[in-house]
Amino acid sequence: MFSTIKRWLPAVRAHSRKRIIICGSDSAHYGLLQRLRSHCDVLALVTTEPWQHNIRLDDVPLRYPSEVPSLYRRLSIDCLVIATEDDRLEIERATADDAHWQPQWRIGESLLEELDAGDRRR
Repeated sequence: MFSTIKRWLPAVRAHSRKRIIICGSDSAHYGLLQRLRSHCDVLALVTTEPWQHNIRLDDVPLRYPSEVPSLYRRLSIDCLVIATEDDRLEIERATADDAHWQPQWRIGESLLEELDAGDRRR
């Protein structure tokens, strides 16, 4: 019986993790990546630099802002994480033609506080 429960628990935990994209790739965003990855599945970072596109940073791919709506839908992303409001404006500018998506936006620090508080309650 206990072996069945042990096999089931990791699956439940894996499904309860948020699936996120971090909108940026500078040092502030890298700091968010380091701190959020213990709570969330970080599926992409966003960059506007052509030389960074399609490389991996700590095994997370870097993508262009114009790719975010497609990634958001295809990967069932829970929220887009920003460090500053400028990050959001960059994504919105690049995706202005795609009116069919309504992403959930979260500021990285507030998301971290919420996730840390949830961990403390358990």
